[in-house]
Amino acid sequence: MLALDHNAGEFPEKTAIAANAPLRLDGYFCSHAVLERNTVIPVSGYAAPDTVVEVDFGGVTARSVAAPDGRFTVNLPPMPAARGRRLRVTNGQNELCLDDVSVGEVYLVAGQSNIQFSLADSRPGAEAASDDDFAALRYFKIPPRSYYGKQRTLRGKWQKISRRDAAMLSGCGFFFGNAVARESGLPVGIVDASLGGINLESWVSRETLLAHPAYRDELLEYEKNVSLGWTDTQGKLPDLNDKINQGLQKLFPVIPDDGKLEAGWATVIFDDSDWETMLLPDSWTEAGHNHAGIFWFRRTVEIPQAWENQELELHLGAIDKSDKVYFNGVFIGGMGNPCLWDYWATRRIYSIPASLVKAGRDQITIQAGSMASICTDGGVVGPASEIYLVRKAAPQAEKIPLAGEWRYRESLDAGTTGMTFMRTLGAGAPQSLHMLYDNMIFPLAGIPMRGVLWYQGEANAICMAKHYESLLRAMLNDWRRTLGNPELEFFIIQLPDYHNPHYFAPFNQWALIREAQQLVAQKDAFADCIVTLTWGDVVELHPCNKKAVAEAAARCALLRLRGETPPSGPVFEKMILRDAALEVSFTGGRLPAAGTRISGFAVSGKDGRAFIAQAEVTGENIIRVFAPEVHDPVYLWYAWAGNPREIGLQSVDGIKASPFRAALNEPPEKAAAYNLIP
Repeated sequence: MLALDHNAGEFPEKTAIAANAPLRLDGYFCSHAVLERNTVIPVSGYAAPDTVVEVDFGGVTARSVAAPDGRFTVNLPPMPAARGRRLRVTNGQNELCLDDVSVGEVYLVAGQSNIQFSLADSRPGAEAASDDDFAALRYFKIPPRSYYGKQRTLRGKWQKISRRDAAMLSGCGFFFGNAVARESGLPVGIVDASLGGINLESWVSRETLLAHPAYRDELLEYEKNVSLGWTDTQGKLPDLNDKINQGLQKLFPVIPDDGKLEAGWATVIFDDSDWETMLLPDSWTEAGHNHAGIFWFRRTVEIPQAWENQELELHLGAIDKSDKVYFNGVFIGGMGNPCLWDYWATRRIYSIPASLVKAGRDQITIQAGSMASICTDGGVVGPASEIYLVRKAAPQAEKIPLAGEWRYRESLDAGTTGMTFMRTLGAGAPQSLHMLYDNMIFPLAGIPMRGVLWYQGEANAICMAKHYESLLRAMLNDWRRTLGNPELEFFIIQLPDYHNPHYFAPFNQWALIREAQQLVAQKDAFADCIVTLTWGDVVELHPCNKKAVAEAAARCALLRLRGETPPSGPVFEKMILRDAALEVSFTGGRLPAAGTRISGFAVSGKDGRAFIAQAEVTGENIIRVFAPEVHDPVYLWYAWAGNPREIGLQSVDGIKASPFRAALNEPPEKAAAYNLIP
């Protein structure tokens, strides 16, 4: 039973640290550090309990007393920009000196793999910078951790960077910091908190998740079970891959079998005339099936007489995650397990025996399976240029292209648990609820920064886009509280164009994430959304041009440093029906001159049948949008696809508009809450 120390008036925790404990600073405070200018600078660490700690920096001396647990914080007053100073901390006979400490602007770069993407892999890369550019930056990389509960220590250290050791820096972080430092003339520090494949739910605090109605019950259930079933006795975190595989084995004790092979779905005589059609390559999410499962795809192909009884080679591009392929009802190959990620991006190439090949109509059938996803969807995902038939003896000769319309049918709906279960794996699993907030953001508590370069969303684009807007908005406020800056700036990098081009894909989840990112920035006085369309890649989830993305964000940051509001592309305001057309008004960036035609729009009536629309600027920030097939348009979309084929809406200054959707006679906020296609 604890007894109060009546002399001290508190519990006797001051014995937790010895009276002669050494002086140490929190991990953020080390040589080469950059401290935020023009704001109070809290210097923190540990010393002997109830002793005076003194900090000298820039001609200023400040003091505080270490608490009974040894924790101390000394506040330095706001200071102007400075370079190469010494920061001295003393505690009795103990002394620590930090050299080459600067005062300038500090930015946090955070998110998943596209912000983690290295300078070495960026194109352009380090060759696009001078030696002076490297010298202008200081860099602090926070090593990823996944311990359960809030961590108070911060691993890593500040480093000067050079061309020799810059290869593994974040490409976005380097080019962003370089542009801000070069244009402002200020010392710039980049703090890197990034890790690939991580969903938004890992980056927010427990308190924020608990207050969110969509996550409260899941969080409470997670907390009941997170520490049960622990097997390691050596003090090591469990292996993530082992935890994922164990979790998938619990969800799917045996590899799911839809029973459709026995039902004849691969045979030549099977009647698929009532099946739906899908343009391949594509994921089934694009067709509105936002879940895991098994799908079948069938297509007849016209084989020329000259190819009869010759061995062929079938190229199908990538299939995510597993496949079984049949030609004229005979199995010719397959790979992967629908519960594993081993082959999600592997190109499929299968030989077709000469004995199966006949002139005329031949049948190709694919069974594709995916039970779990991170950032990618199940389906025949291509690219289109790699989907074809060719004679094996003459692979460079004429090919029969197979991209295009295929018949398809879902045979097994496996739901979304194969994606969301990773949020509840606990210690060792960085995707778990509030895990990276606890390990990489909370240890930064109270450290002043100017802003955050945020690049994330891919991991939420599979079945988790619905709550992205509200949770991202909550995260911004969460981090502002944690870092102690209610005006912390956020530069939200919108998801780039990725995957197979579409003019219009009403169910696309990447479009939903982009919409959420734009709406969050639109409603936040200290946030900007960086539209990245045209900087993406059809095949690569990680486009290489990080310089363009980072410098677009840096332009916003530099304007905010000058006290100016960054410009935007055209932003949807409202629309009215006029003469069978939608008259759409915009705020933000000024539209091109009247008469300018704009591509990328689609419209539909109440029946939800969407058509490519014609659009023309008719006045100041007004566009007339119509489709001859739609007499009473109600719904409007712009650039609504994972990789929009047409992107024409931008300001006269060349700033691209964000994709959006709207409904007639509804405010844009309400229209954005619905999937407008039935």
